Amino acid sequence: MEKIHRVIITSENKLKIEAVKKVFSDYFSDVNFSVIKVDGKKNQPFGFDETIDCALHRCNQVDDKDAFIVGLESGIIKDHNLALNLCVIKKGDKIGIGSSPGFLIPSKIMDEVKKGKELAEAVYEVLKDEKVFRERNLISYLTKGKISRGDLAEAAVYMALLSFFNPENF
Repeated sequence: MEKIHRVIITSENKLKIEAVKKVFSDYFSDVNFSVIKVDGKKNQPFGFDETIDCALHRCNQVDDKDAFIVGLESGIIKDHNLALNLCVIKKGDKIGIGSSPGFLIPSKIMDEVKKGKELAEAVYEVLKDEKVFRERNLISYLTKGKISRGDLAEAAVYMALLSFFNPENF
């Protein structure tokens, strides 16, 4: 694999930062990470297209053709009560898009989301669990600690890198 010098993470969310660092460090030994706060497009994106659009919006706020620019968003596919993470990675004119596995959001929580609450607020409203709310880690709660939100973010980043590692196919 070629060396990369810079990866720009477009979120100050600690979980997202750690996921990006882990994945890029799995592939490259010489990585310089920086974090840039950008404006998010929406607090809670709904639908696959809107979630990708929000992740791309994060990337498009950074003007650096030589760095990998990473935008990660958590979205809800409302018609199916499905939560997933989507990642967009840009480098120059090339774009990679990846998603995590999705999971069903319990109907009582989705009822609160449909009333206008963000997912984290809805989770707290229904579960009354401060730790789950603070860590924004519903998947860990639902899987009894087997899968974390960080695992889902990492999966999305791995998938978004596919087109960079296989340029002959994309």
